[in-house]
Amino acid sequence: MTGSTPQTLGTDRPQPVDVHRLEVTHVEQDAYTVDVRGHRLRVDQPLEAGGTDSAPTPTELFAASLATCVAFYAGR
Repeated sequence: MTGSTPQTLGTDRPQPVDVHRLEVTHVEQDAYTVDVRGHRLRVDQPLEAGGTDSAPTPTELFAASLATCVAFYAGR
């Protein structure tokens, strides 16, 4: 229609999240965060390796990821 005002419909539906995107950010020293689907994970190194031991190491997080993946699918 000519002369009509455009209307915007509101929605409460969440916006789609890119499930294939990981964003890694340097925090300080040896600490990093990774954002995955709105979840934030942190990794760091132990004190003796030069980190601040504020989070698991990337290797520990990797091992935990594999272990929980196996547990999840075995539990199904």
